[in-house]
Amino acid sequence: MNKVSPENQSFSQYSRSNPVSSLFVSCLIPAYNEGANIGRVLKVVQKLSFLDEIIILDDGSSDNTSEVVQQYQKKNNALKLLTSTANCGKTLAIRRGVNACRGDVVVILDSDLINLKPDNVFKLVSAIKDETHDLVILDRAGDRKAIWGWTDCARFFGGERAFRKKDFLQIEFPARGGFLLEIIMNLNFIQRKKKIKTIFCDNLFTLHDHNKKGFRKGFRHYLKMSGEILAFSGLINFLKQVYHIEEDRLARLYCWQSKNYLKPATIFLIPIAGLAYGWLTFLKLNCSKIAGSKGSGGD
Repeated sequence: MNKVSPENQSFSQYSRSNPVSSLFVSCLIPAYNEGANIGRVLKVVQKLSFLDEIIILDDGSSDNTSEVVQQYQKKNNALKLLTSTANCGKTLAIRRGVNACRGDVVVILDSDLINLKPDNVFKLVSAIKDETHDLVILDRAGDRKAIWGWTDCARFFGGERAFRKKDFLQIEFPARGGFLLEIIMNLNFIQRKKKIKTIFCDNLFTLHDHNKKGFRKGFRHYLKMSGEILAFSGLINFLKQVYHIEEDRLARLYCWQSKNYLKPATIFLIPIAGLAYGWLTFLKLNCSKIAGSKGSGGD
């Protein structure tokens, strides 16, 4: 009797049914010079039958990103490739992708993810079936592990998100979105009283800019990105995300917002609990790294 590998068992588990079977699901994967990394993501998503459409958005790459995608297209003609002659930025790439896709539900996945699992994508898609949430964001362990991870703010800007196309099309974007896609979406959904939540994924990591460009260039990039985000949102709107973007591990606490006699307490409890979870998660992820390094060094 042939044994099925754990990996194939995992894929088959998520190919039996579409969690939003009555809705068409499009997956958008923006990429800029990710030829060395995008294969990891395509290897996972091409086997997920609950994704009805997969579109890779090559935003003017100067490397072999398109060539790598084309190699996967030979094995799976469901993959689509949209290319841009110039690098226009993630915001414009996603806007073009949403306009081009056929989905009722749209899933965005970054192209440099590490250790993406079918379950991560399945949770994104299935959460939209629950009409109590309109935008769902994956809270990556890799962001929680980074130096800013203890703040609990990294979860707001995860590139892995799912939403309904009709909700996205109501957003007014500036002419040049730059690094603002996530903050624009978040604040717009909050303003329209749409429900948002993040789902913590302890397995999910990504290549940060300091991994790709070196520490100095990566640090300057993050300073620039942070400055643009704060300049766009302002401090008050930025902090609104703490209260209005539900963290799945604190779901019960967020439920108190609907209870009049408990709602005042959540103004203080939610940020305090979020910061505590942020610190605990940051310490756990980094302490396990240190312990692993010591263990391997002792061999």
